Amino acid sequence: AADVIVCDPAGDRLGRAEGFGAGAVTGPATLAAVVAGRTGGYGADVAIEAYGAATAVDAGLPLVRVGGTYVLVGA
Repeated sequence: AADVIVCDPAGDRLGRAEGFGAGAVTGPATLAAVVAGRTGGYGADVAIEAYGAATAVDAGLPLVRVGGTYVLVGA
């Protein structure tokens, strides 16, 4: 992946994501701004939502570019 953005409300998991090489880590409140900034406003090519809450699903979909892929893992 060219750039991986990880979003999680738990700081310890974000720290681990950085350790694994994530290009950016953020909490839910700033995710849209981070995605817009790192993609030049186009949106993510691929987004993987693994939390499963309806609010997370609804928040992630608008962040994917037109023609992008949105993967839902959680239930």
